[in-house]
Amino acid sequence: MATATMSETPSNDQGFAEAHPVLILIAILVLAATLRLVVLDKNPPGLFRDEARKAFSTWSLLTTGKDLTGRSWPLQVKELKAYTTPFYHWFSIPFFSTLGVSVFSTRLLAALAGSLACLFVFLLAKEWISVSAGCWSALLLAISPWHLLFSRWANQGILMTVFIPAAVWLTVRALREAGVKMWIHSVLAALLWALSWNAYEPSRLFAPLLFFAVMGIEGSRSIKSLLRLSGIGALTVIFLLPFLVDIWNNWAETQLRLSALTGKEPLTPLSFSRNYFSHWNPLYLFLLGDQNPRHHVFGMGQLSPLEILACLAGIYGLWKLSGSWRGWLIAWLVLAPVPAAITQESLPHALRTLMIIPAISVLGGIGIHFTLQHIPPRHRKLARNGLALGILAQLLLTIFLFFFVYPQKSAMHWEKGFLEAIRTVEIQRREKDICVISGLIEFPEAIVEFATLPDPLEIQAGKPLPGYRFEDTGSLLNPLDFPEATLFLIRPEEIRIPPWWREIQPAPEEKAMAGFWGLYRDERVK
Repeated sequence: MATATMSETPSNDQGFAEAHPVLILIAILVLAATLRLVVLDKNPPGLFRDEARKAFSTWSLLTTGKDLTGRSWPLQVKELKAYTTPFYHWFSIPFFSTLGVSVFSTRLLAALAGSLACLFVFLLAKEWISVSAGCWSALLLAISPWHLLFSRWANQGILMTVFIPAAVWLTVRALREAGVKMWIHSVLAALLWALSWNAYEPSRLFAPLLFFAVMGIEGSRSIKSLLRLSGIGALTVIFLLPFLVDIWNNWAETQLRLSALTGKEPLTPLSFSRNYFSHWNPLYLFLLGDQNPRHHVFGMGQLSPLEILACLAGIYGLWKLSGSWRGWLIAWLVLAPVPAAITQESLPHALRTLMIIPAISVLGGIGIHFTLQHIPPRHRKLARNGLALGILAQLLLTIFLFFFVYPQKSAMHWEKGFLEAIRTVEIQRREKDICVISGLIEFPEAIVEFATLPDPLEIQAGKPLPGYRFEDTGSLLNPLDFPEATLFLIRPEEIRIPPWWREIQPAPEEKAMAGFWGLYRDERVK
């Protein structure tokens, strides 16, 4: 069978990884989990509104079986102004039921998914090349600043980095196995392709493109492989039928998000090409990164220096090595920016191209493995020691930039202090107090819901949050518009403070609001 020779690379480098693969893999997974779980509730430094609304929607599903629009277990969940995929909500329910609603429980799924992604990257690179390549690939993903950041806040995109490499690995296994094992791997591959398709909106285009590319590559080599892949594809569609029917029946809702992203300008071949190649801009990849601070660790590009060097070696390795796996990997890399390229908002966009990171890690892992293989044996130990120092330096740089620099520079973009401010309001609230919130924050209702946990049935019914009023978004707070208010939550120096307002100091555990928000009480008798 043609696919039996997908990996035709000699593997004579019998190093420590080949002798102790389980030990190495466990160490990498522990490292990945540690980087993703340590102070998870403190860094990123705040709770973004998308995270807060996702958490309260999940709480609504857990407690009422309905989303915040009142629909029972919908296959598309409305978040703020758009509908999105439901898997992050569904998979977070066990954490909410055991840990309650908190910043940690909201982000826990992302952290675990980011750690688990390292396992499937290892399995895939091991299947294609060797244990050594698998270990290097998993290690690169574990310490990738791009992947680390998205593993530490509640976003659906991180699920792509688990499901897609798992789907590709299971597809490889399905093509190589026979008998019962082939059937088991085929069914699991179809399930993972279905999960990949529905993990995040960009993957609804990327996953089919990648799957059809694989069909073209393997189908040209073997009719048997083409038939197996056709079976996996058909089974994937069966798994997806409920979601496809729901999208068809609610097409207008499905289009809301895409319409917002594509904008009013028509997509032309020129604009698509410009959008696509912006994601390969060296300034973006190597120096500046995504301009949204929630998508990029300050101090480097989207890729770390180690990833850049490893990928350059990997590109050379792709040229020198053989096997149809090369086509799979190239297709993955080439197709990943396509979904983002059809949008017009905030390009290049690191979140919409998050599915590329596992492929980059595999490419880099292959590059390191290939380089070590072709170093003369008498120099190999020295090369490994130098590589170990390079990895340690990259790890320390990532830790410094992400855990010490990033929280300071990105605080405003994560709405740091607002959750603590709402908690302070709740502590200071008297009976019949009304708190007005500044318009200099978008959708503050999401974080108020998160902090106060009102009855989801009340929110589903469209009732306002009790005890709160909200200034128009983008507007400075005007106290005259809220004569019934007694508490005012504003940005520092947002307005001139009346002499009859008294500033309320936060409790020590809520001091993060200081410098970002001020809470004042109107001391006049209401």
